[in-house]
Amino acid sequence: MFSKAGNPWDRALVQRIENPNKPDLWNTTSREEIRNRIVGLSNYGIDTIDYSNFVSKTSNWNERRVQALRDLLDIKTIEDEYWMVTKVSGYLTKEDSVIVKATPLFLLSADTTATNPKL
Repeated sequence: MFSKAGNPWDRALVQRIENPNKPDLWNTTSREEIRNRIVGLSNYGIDTIDYSNFVSKTSNWNERRVQALRDLLDIKTIEDEYWMVTKVSGYLTKEDSVIVKATPLFLLSADTTATNPKL
């Protein structure tokens, strides 16, 4: 059941962003820092497994893949909101602690896509 237990892993989530002009918007953070901003994608009819697989397994974010991401999220229907596509990575340390980091990839609105300039 847990054949990959202890191995590093990647998943993805969406954060709702209140202030898209925050100076630390693109910083990698801990899961505790974003906990209250996570969007429940299933509430929007989006399959969370498909979304997470799409984001975590894409390494070449060309224009076509970014548009597919926007289509998957049906972002054009999200009015007056900003959604942050976020890759979440975790791993087990030698001391048996779990480290989880959330890295912003894209900031999306109905008509705009911004890419993390730090990547």
